[in-house]
This record gives sequence, structure tokens and C-alpha cells, in this order.
Amino acid sequence: MNMKLSDVFRGFWLDQERQYSPHTVKAYKSMLDAFLTFAGDVDVSSVTRMQVREFLNEQSRLYADATVVLRFVVLKKVLTWAADELEVDNPTLKIATPRIREQKEVLPLTEIEVRNVVSALSYFHRGYNGRQVRVDRRTAVRDLAMVAVLLDVGLRAAELCNLDVRNYTPDTGRIHVVKGKGAKDRTVFLGKNARFRVWRYLATREGADMDQPLFVRHHSGKRLEQKDLYSILVQAGERAGVGNVHTHRFRHTFAVNFLRNGADVLTLQRMMGHSDIKMLQKYVKLAEVDVEASQRTASVADKWGI
Repeated sequence: MNMKLSDVFRGFWLDQERQYSPHTVKAYKSMLDAFLTFAGDVDVSSVTRMQVREFLNEQSRLYADATVVLRFVVLKKVLTWAADELEVDNPTLKIATPRIREQKEVLPLTEIEVRNVVSALSYFHRGYNGRQVRVDRRTAVRDLAMVAVLLDVGLRAAELCNLDVRNYTPDTGRIHVVKGKGAKDRTVFLGKNARFRVWRYLATREGADMDQPLFVRHHSGKRLEQKDLYSILVQAGERAGVGNVHTHRFRHTFAVNFLRNGADVLTLQRMMGHSDIKMLQKYVKLAEVDVEASQRTASVADKWGI
């Protein structure tokens, strides 16, 4: 049976959507859209094993191994469903699930790296009459507000993008994170600098309704999506000469420096929304390494020869 991929995906959700949470449905639809963009809206019967492999190769250059595995699993689930419903070949049958290689430790950004990214989000240089002219970016106010929030309270990408204006209290900097990972709500508070950044951004959206998204696309005014946020950070990193710039790395940066600045692990656990304190061990380890290095270079007894 001939049927366009978009129609196949639509049929799958009509039949299967009730089995998944709204958050999962949104995430899975985004993953399927990625394959649709890659392959085009072709007949499902024309999708080949080679196309699927090429798609996975492309995704592996853009995303972590775990993300690529999940995208393959979702695609295989839908194409297996289509094979049963429409009696077409399943191109994923003889493709092994991609392996997750040993994960590299995600190191926090340094202060200099963050400042360079902030500069890249603020302006760029353009050639004019034989000289370089500094040009302010049109989305700088919004982008700087987002980075300030990521750095100050360590939100996940989905949590940041899902915020509405009503979830933020300007007077106190209170952010109500609605249904974060694990469908759990939590409350975090911004510091003064981040509050100023958000205040400055909202001032450009005078009259914004409480039900509107907190962060929106510049031209359409629609909710900023995770893929938009990903592109903003990656491109800023490229302009700044800083590699591997993404929301999760900002989350690591927040956690490690929160501990370095004297906060306790239990408060960090609440702020990050982790149900298991063991998840924080990597941050504690990095923070302790920093303390050890500082002690070697700044030991009072060593300096005084006592």
C-alpha cells in the first residue's frame, strides 16, 4: 500500500497516542519529524535500510549516543507498526540498535568560556568599508536572559522552553517549574543578575499575557522550542570558539559552581529536581577536585612555611 510518511505517522498516533504521556508524545513527534525532514515525505514503502542507516549516521554527528538510540527505537516502533497495518516491508528489521559508547565526562564551562558565549550572543562583527563593525544581535536581550536562567538555576532544555509568563514571579525571581523530568513540579529562585536579564527581556514584550510562553521566537511570537534553543547555543559556541555548548553543559556548570560557592548538596538536589542524591555525585566529585587544587596553590601553612 502506498502512503506518505506524514500520513503513516498520523495514523500511528491516532492508534497509539493514548499509551503515552503528552510530554512523551511531543518528544517522539519531534524525533519522527527529524526523519521526515531527512527522508522527505516519501511513500513509506520506498524507505530503504540504507536511508535509515544514513539518517542514524547524520544524527550521530549531531547528538549524543543515547539520543540517537532513542530516535532509532521510536522510528523502528512506528515502521514496525506500519508494516503490520499496511503490509509493507520494514526497513529497520535487520538494523542493529546503535551502541552507546563510553560516555565522556561533561565538564563545566569555565568563567571565561561563559563570558565568551555571552559576548557571542550579544553582538557580532561585520565588515564595512574595509573595517570590522560591531553589530548588536536582534535577539540578544532574549538570549542573554535564557543563558542567565540556565546558569543560575540549571533548568533542563524542556523545562526552560515550557515556562509560561505565569510561572515567573518578577519581585522574587521565583520560577515554578511545571512537570519537570519525572512529572514533578519544583520551585527555584533567580539571583539579582538573572532577574535583571529576565526583566529586561520582558520589558520588550510589554503587555505579554500570563498564559503566553516566557521565551518566544523573535518573528512569530510562538513558543521557543528545544531545537531553537539548541541552535542558538551551538551557533554562539561556534562564534565564541567554545566547543560543546548546550543546555546540559550549562546545567553541569550551575551544579558544580553552586557547590563551589558554598551551597549544600541537599539544596542542589531540590533545585535540580533529582529524586536520587546519588545523581549528584559527579558534581560533588568535580567540586572536590577544585577544592583540592585550590588547597595545593593557596595553602596558608605552605605559604607561611609553618
